[in-house]
Amino acid sequence: MACQRDCVTELIKQVEAWGVQVNISKTKARGNKGIFCYKDGINRIDISRNIDDAAILPTFLHELAHFIHYKYDNGNFRICLWMIISLNLWNLFLER
Repeated sequence: MACQRDCVTELIKQVEAWGVQVNISKTKARGNKGIFCYKDGINRIDISRNIDDAAILPTFLHELAHFIHYKYDNGNFRICLWMIISLNLWNLFLER
C-alpha cells in the first residue's frame, strides 16, 4: 500500500501543476467517494476521508477523468490531448 500512496502523491503533484486543487482525506466529498467541481475559477478534486487506501487511486482517476472531460467540453482539445498523453505515461510507470 505504501507504494500506491507514493504513486498517488506523485500523480497529485502533476495534476496540481495543471492548476487543479486536490484535497484527499480532508473532506467528506459531499457524501460521495470523490467529487470534481469548478467554482469561482478553481478546478478542485475532493476525495473522501471515509474510503480505504485501496480505493483512493481509482477514485482519484475517476474524478480526474471528469476534469479532463470538462476541459474537452469547453474546447480545450490540445490541453486534453496533452493530459491524456501524460496520464498514459503515468500508467506505464504504475505498471512497474
